[in-house]
Amino acid sequence: MRKILIGIVIIFFSTTLKAQYYDSLMERAFTLSQENKFSASQELVEKVRGALPETMNVYILASHNLLHMGQVDNAGPYITIGLQLDPSSYAMFVNCALYFAAKGNEASAQSYLKESLKVFPANYSIQEAKQDIFSVGKALNQNTVFNNLASWYEEQQSVITQRYISLDEVNNHYAQLAAQNPAGLMKEAQRYASLYEQQGWHEMALAAYGHGANWLRAYGNLSQSLEVAQSGYSYYYKNGYRQNALQASFMLYQLIRSYEAVGNFERVIQYMEELTTVATKCDLHVYDILGLLAGSAAYDGLNKPEEAKTLAGLTVQFAQKYGFGYALVLGYEAVFVNAFKVGNFSPTETVNYGEMAQRYAFSYHFEDVGYRMYNYLAIAYLRLKTLDGQRKCFTTLGGLVKYYKSIGAFNRAAETLNNYGAIVYHTGQDYAEAAKTFEESIRLAEREIGNLSFEDKLSFYQAQVMSYEFLTASYAHLNQPAKAFQSMEASRSRILTERLAGGEPVKKASITDLQNMLAPDEACLMYSLFSGHEVIILVVTKKASQVVFHTDNTFIGEIKDKYLDRMNKEHGERTGAEQAEDYDPERRVQVSDFNKVTQLTRKFFERPGMADNVLQEYLRGYYRFLVVPVINRLSGIKKLLISPDGVLNFLPYEALMMHDGKYLVEKYDIKYLHSVGALQQLQQRNYTSNRKNMLAMGGAVFENMNAKPMPYETQKDMNQLQIDVAENVKKQTSQRRAYATIFGTEAMTSLPGTLVEVKNIAAVVPGAEVFTGAQMTENRIKEISRNGQLGNYKILHLATHGFVVNDIPDLSGIAMSIFANEQGGEDGYLTVNELANLKMQSDLTVLSACQTALGKIYSGEGVTGLTQSLLVAGSNAALVSLWPVNDNSTMQFMSGLYKESVKGKDYVPIINDLKRKFIKGEFGEQFKHPNYWAPFVYYGR
Repeated sequence: MRKILIGIVIIFFSTTLKAQYYDSLMERAFTLSQENKFSASQELVEKVRGALPETMNVYILASHNLLHMGQVDNAGPYITIGLQLDPSSYAMFVNCALYFAAKGNEASAQSYLKESLKVFPANYSIQEAKQDIFSVGKALNQNTVFNNLASWYEEQQSVITQRYISLDEVNNHYAQLAAQNPAGLMKEAQRYASLYEQQGWHEMALAAYGHGANWLRAYGNLSQSLEVAQSGYSYYYKNGYRQNALQASFMLYQLIRSYEAVGNFERVIQYMEELTTVATKCDLHVYDILGLLAGSAAYDGLNKPEEAKTLAGLTVQFAQKYGFGYALVLGYEAVFVNAFKVGNFSPTETVNYGEMAQRYAFSYHFEDVGYRMYNYLAIAYLRLKTLDGQRKCFTTLGGLVKYYKSIGAFNRAAETLNNYGAIVYHTGQDYAEAAKTFEESIRLAEREIGNLSFEDKLSFYQAQVMSYEFLTASYAHLNQPAKAFQSMEASRSRILTERLAGGEPVKKASITDLQNMLAPDEACLMYSLFSGHEVIILVVTKKASQVVFHTDNTFIGEIKDKYLDRMNKEHGERTGAEQAEDYDPERRVQVSDFNKVTQLTRKFFERPGMADNVLQEYLRGYYRFLVVPVINRLSGIKKLLISPDGVLNFLPYEALMMHDGKYLVEKYDIKYLHSVGALQQLQQRNYTSNRKNMLAMGGAVFENMNAKPMPYETQKDMNQLQIDVAENVKKQTSQRRAYATIFGTEAMTSLPGTLVEVKNIAAVVPGAEVFTGAQMTENRIKEISRNGQLGNYKILHLATHGFVVNDIPDLSGIAMSIFANEQGGEDGYLTVNELANLKMQSDLTVLSACQTALGKIYSGEGVTGLTQSLLVAGSNAALVSLWPVNDNSTMQFMSGLYKESVKGKDYVPIINDLKRKFIKGEFGEQFKHPNYWAPFVYYGR
């Protein structure tokens, strides 16, 4: 029997040490079973099942014990679930055969024994198998029946020659590949799934994908895990799962966990809803309960504690109903954690609830979870606002950090230090101690970064943002601008900087490096939005620097009261460890409030005349909040280099309105900065001076597409579309069906102004090469790039539609000519990934299109979109737009830009002068509104 036990390989919850205790229980249970102490063995098995009901060995050993105890009917449900967990299990095939033999169903017994021979373990003998059959027959007083069955079984061994790969073999192979060869594991997952598909064994194909994703994630290969899980979902979407809903729910859960691991909480919630539907058909309720738990964590990550608490409560409810101890413990923990994030909580009741949750954890022997709860209990103790509570808080956290370090759990130690630091920051206002704590937290966390992919690093850096925000705030309070700079710089555009470096080591930039870049009349303003009413502003000039922690709850607070009084109260949007703050949340303006006001500001920009007075009120407020606190440091300054944060990336600083009613651009030349490190990489580029002046494209042709949209009615359809897009990106294949699904098949609106625009440019720029109409194709620009000619232009100008697809960022891009049918295998859409793969050597790329400066904001990275793609592709600078642009004003803006640039002038002063001319009405009174001149923002050298 020992050889056919698969061993408890628990990697479904890679963050816990729970398997150690329950492994020992199963070992004892097996020993007792070998000693024919089946009842005692079964008691231990039931303990494991009550805590971890997804453990395969539970069903193998339980059915074995019960058959030997003569409890044949009781063995049946264990066999059913065991075969759902592993449809290829040798042990379950044999136990199922013995079950049917005991029931007098010889045909079914022989059928299952035949199946067992197809997966007969290499390290097991037919004589051992016969002994198991004999022993059950003896226990049931059916010696003759079972002895005959054993003899027949031995005869069949030479008859049954067909073999297929069992899930045990698949997992053993995965285990060999997971640590050192994730790419190989991915290929094997596809191979196994294909083999099972050829056999029509759909649930095993799903198992191959699900377990592959599970192994990859357990070893930190997050993006690869997601890719395999997405392939599994596509298979499920196409083929279904026969009668095995449990395997479908397992695969869906692996997809959920993979999205959770990369921080895509919206996707977690989407797939959670689908998982709960599938799980209604399951005999074993495990993955649906875990899905609810993942959904709770996702809502927590999205700063929606009410929803998080609700799902945590459902987790507890179903875990109690179906007997799932581990989920019960985690559910109680999640309810407790979210209890003091919502309004009107009782600190005393919350502490009591947390202590109860911890008792459950230790009683179920999930010690790591119990220790983890000390983090939240410390915060709860602090909320008691008593000296004893404060003492318990600091003692608890200090001891927990030491414990996590001692076992090498550095991420856990870092999270605990974050909580400790936040408490020190908010309660004791000991900023030096807080800074020291956050520095150690970051140092410990970044030990885990290793050789992660860019995608996985993006998720990792997002998780560290809270640490950097508090560290920056601490240095601001300590008036240490150089260290504040280091913290700010380390928390923005790191992926972009690494991509620009092309794999070469990146040296950390210093504030001195920044000062060396600045002109005597230039200042850099770096921002970190700490809350809806708190902002850290670092102002750096050639010879001086100052960091300011500015607080003003009147700006957003008054707008909220005046215009947004029905908005929901939400907590700040930081990612990482829990914010441990001891203050009245009603007195605090949340980051979500600031975001909503910024979104409203953009709407006013886009619609001149709709609410111009309100817009001016907002712009004056932004100026007071973002510039006035450092205005005394801007004496003699004529140029501003702006490094925004979060939604500030979507705000044109040029349009901020000063006290005298003038716009900020009327006093300063303004350009934008991703990070100093990224700018350093751009400045290291050396392009030849003998390049051609310009390549310009405009006036694209837009036809109705002969493309069949994908189904797009249910959440399941949306999920599959996202997966198909990701697969197309990987394979570099057409996204036309995806675009037909999102945008429809009708032709895009014609842009005749772009044709006039590029023709005017051609008349101004000597030697400009222009492609218009049907010549403006995706094939053409890619071919120019492939043959190296794209690197021969100083300027690349693309005038066309731009678009941002927030739900599927990989679809964001610009439209080239879109014909009824694809030409040369290209869909006509130039996506962010395709832009990044172009081979440019341009001084400037202009995307004269709608909203090309937008993209998805990632904490710690900023806006990832077209602008970053252009810089990665080789452009030294990008001029892009923040909102849909007007044809006529854009045509005049671009013509003016190139008229001046051919005179040898720098782009930045030209762009700023043009904006001033618009303000003065030199291009017409109708174009004085910031809608027409403010959207264009310049990033780069």
